[in-house]
Amino acid sequence: MSSVCILLSTYNGQVFLQEQIASITSQRFEGNIRVVVRDDGSSDNTLKILDKWAQTFDVTIVKGNNIGPKASFLELVQRAPVSDFYAFCDQDDVWSPTKIDSGVKHLLMMPQNKPNLYFSNAELADEILTSNDELFHKVTPNFTLVGAMVCNPALGCATMFNCHLMEIVKKVNPVHASMHDKFLLLTALLLGNVTYEHEPQMKYRQHSLNVCGREGSFKKRVNQTCKLWFGSKENTLEKQAQELIYFFGDEITDVHKKELKLFAEYKKSFTQKINLLQRQDRITTHHKANRSFVLRTILNLA
Repeated sequence: MSSVCILLSTYNGQVFLQEQIASITSQRFEGNIRVVVRDDGSSDNTLKILDKWAQTFDVTIVKGNNIGPKASFLELVQRAPVSDFYAFCDQDDVWSPTKIDSGVKHLLMMPQNKPNLYFSNAELADEILTSNDELFHKVTPNFTLVGAMVCNPALGCATMFNCHLMEIVKKVNPVHASMHDKFLLLTALLLGNVTYEHEPQMKYRQHSLNVCGREGSFKKRVNQTCKLWFGSKENTLEKQAQELIYFFGDEITDVHKKELKLFAEYKKSFTQKINLLQRQDRITTHHKANRSFVLRTILNLA
């Protein structure tokens, strides 16, 4: 019987958290499910909701200061107990009853001695979970290594992975990753296997309070764009590629190493920059991300 550990980061989530909890407790899965929650410094009733949940479900609650979603989830990775499989979870979505079961079945079909990752599609929904049947991925996304570097196709909240991938990420503890979910996807692409299910296994709630998401004010979208273009110089694609080569350079194929070097060394010459931009596998289904990547590469901001 398989065990699954759900890693949930919360922050002022009282408005939507209860519906997400209900969807977790309603999973149709015959194995063992436990939840580790890290609260990122909530000031509302989030902790009271979590404490009540912990009275009837296997929940471990870690209270912390506000450090943001990436750092919060990476701390959860370090704290995660031994389990067969793991799933990232956001506080404001709602899972299909078959989400865990489907993820485990897909992962069990992959080589068990490799670091493996699965992600599903998601159904977009508004604040009250009304859906117009729009999917996050209308077609199968590009999850080649180069494509995933340009634009991460795997929503963290739609991701599950095995213990081998967890062990690797715990050991390396990335510094330059743009987000926790992207780093796990890239690691699996380099060292193991990735599989995708086009059937949505969750409702991805879009609302004005999303830390990450498609909805929000014009000001919020401008701020997100500025952060991507002119934010931390430690989280650029260049730095991410250099870190991946540092961590895994002796274990990955020559092809993958060459692909990472396209990003790690694109500033060194005009020819290297053109070689990167001419790659057909860097084109993703996210057209805005493609345009942004081209402009940032030309301006040495990628």
